Amino acid sequence: MSAGRPGPGPESGPESGPESGPESDLEPGAYLHGSAVAAGEHALLITGAAGSGKTTLALEMIALGAELIADDRVGVWPESTGPNGAGRLWLSAPPNIAGLVEIRGFGLVRLTARPRAALKLIADLDHGESDRLPPLRQRLLSGIACPLILCKGRSGLAAVLTCLLRAEDWPGPEHFAGL
Repeated sequence: MSAGRPGPGPESGPESGPESGPESDLEPGAYLHGSAVAAGEHALLITGAAGSGKTTLALEMIALGAELIADDRVGVWPESTGPNGAGRLWLSAPPNIAGLVEIRGFGLVRLTARPRAALKLIADLDHGESDRLPPLRQRLLSGIACPLILCKGRSGLAAVLTCLLRAEDWPGPEHFAGL
């Protein structure tokens, strides 16, 4: 996954694993390669290499009632919500591609999109989960620890993630200390 700022400039190097990467150095307003959808009040950031299924997963979730936020590039905007500097992240689309989804074999399709939503969870399509009850995993984005799940190879993923976004008590409060 690469992080970048609008306009010219070098991209960050490759990440070394599911819980590390260039995202930890994001500046406010940086753009990530990925897709984002929202269900209820919460957003999901879908990450993975080109061809890993980010857009397909987003479309499957939209078919289940989620809303598009962004496809291909996702803007990440931190918002401080506490005295200790902890906060939450907002996801949005770059203005020039807002509402557009590139569907392989069909081209660009314009969908109704939500302008922004607060990040609840990151789905990593490059790494699979081996634990039945996995430990808390997080990825640091703009200095904020975000819950991360490893999704490569999971069946029924769109339904699971759509339900998790709508769940009021998942992840538990230990995932959102300071929010």
